[in-house]
Amino acid sequence: MALKLFTTSGDNYKYRQWKIQIAAQYAGVNVDVVDSSSKEFKGLSPIGKTPVLSTPNGPIFESNAILRYVARLRGDSGLYGDSFQEAALVDQWVDFSLNELEPVRHIWLLPVQGILQFNGKAYAEARKEVADALAVLNSHLRHNTFLVGTHITIADIAVASALVEPYRDLFDPNFRKGFEAVNRWFNTVVNQKEAAAVVGKVELAKQEKRAPKPAKPEGGDQKGGDQKGGQPKQQQPKQQQQPKQPKQEKPAKEEKDDGPDEGEGEAPKPKAKNPLDLLPASTMSLDAEKKVLFSMRPANPEFFKTFWTNFDPQGYSIYFSNYNYNSENRVYFMTCNLIGGFLQRCDDLRRYGLGVMVLAGNDEDEPPFEVSGVWIFRGQGVPQEMKDNPDSEYYTFTKLDNTNASDRSKVETYFFSETVPASKSGSLKVLERRFFK
Repeated sequence: MALKLFTTSGDNYKYRQWKIQIAAQYAGVNVDVVDSSSKEFKGLSPIGKTPVLSTPNGPIFESNAILRYVARLRGDSGLYGDSFQEAALVDQWVDFSLNELEPVRHIWLLPVQGILQFNGKAYAEARKEVADALAVLNSHLRHNTFLVGTHITIADIAVASALVEPYRDLFDPNFRKGFEAVNRWFNTVVNQKEAAAVVGKVELAKQEKRAPKPAKPEGGDQKGGDQKGGQPKQQQPKQQQQPKQPKQEKPAKEEKDDGPDEGEGEAPKPKAKNPLDLLPASTMSLDAEKKVLFSMRPANPEFFKTFWTNFDPQGYSIYFSNYNYNSENRVYFMTCNLIGGFLQRCDDLRRYGLGVMVLAGNDEDEPPFEVSGVWIFRGQGVPQEMKDNPDSEYYTFTKLDNTNASDRSKVETYFFSETVPASKSGSLKVLERRFFK
């Protein structure tokens, strides 16, 4: 029988519901979400708030209590850690989120959502305290793939859920720069199928959303509006009636807006062309090369017999990309997901790039694993479309020389060889190869 999770439609704290649903996905527990307006909700919560979980043995309120309950339903899932020590560490990070991260998150986020009135001082303090909390996480995650142990627990689920909206709406690229380990961990957690099924695809903020400016009060003197007692508020409408008369003059301004010479009334300017489309015509067609490469599955092994002859070094460039945190790739399937997420976020590059990404190691059960690749780009530099991929900041791109025999061999090795050079010495087996076309 499915458990019932009572929530409130339009709840401004959705992440509290999300973490419970994500944990249920991992635990294989059926949880039906029911709106608290239902008659069934009456009497379930002594404080009258959601979320509340209805169970065969009675209701449970408070989101973290529900989260822990769901994790314990399937002890073999490892959601609460794999030992008493790990269980305590899981509680540690869940409480860290509740006490150190979430309160300041609200102060920053809720004005943006129009829930609270913006206050400049509170905003600056909250932004700094969020950064302080992320710095703690970043320091820990530099040396750990997950918050506790070697797999996802409700510690990761609780903290990542609280960060979904900030990453989506507040944390612009400049803010994220100082928290590379947190960024890597967050992308890993939210791109798991269990999390994606609940929160969907999380697009990282390209710029910080700002809270709407407080509306200016009408009328002149507003003294007494914030004073104790009700008398000033009753008198205020009478004081405002007098100045409202001049507002009728506004139609004259509206007539101006209709004039044919007003700049604001002009049609929007056409979108600027991509700089790569303005380059001189190339003797090589990237689309034609892709057709040759993928004329056989998974790829045509004879591809490079014609590619080097066709290659146009004036119109195209070749880069080697190496993941900067390979020492942290200790779980095979998570490393596969890392590559998959990176390539998914390269969609805007399809007209201007062709690439291959490789996951290499001694064996699937023997970490760490190394992630690297080779890219063919239109133009002479790494395109802006690649730089706009938030994951690209975790890679170092090195330009290769198409006339250099060693660089040519490296390119061909990454496309077709069963082994690739290791970062330090020797070689590693190609455990996973994925093309971008």
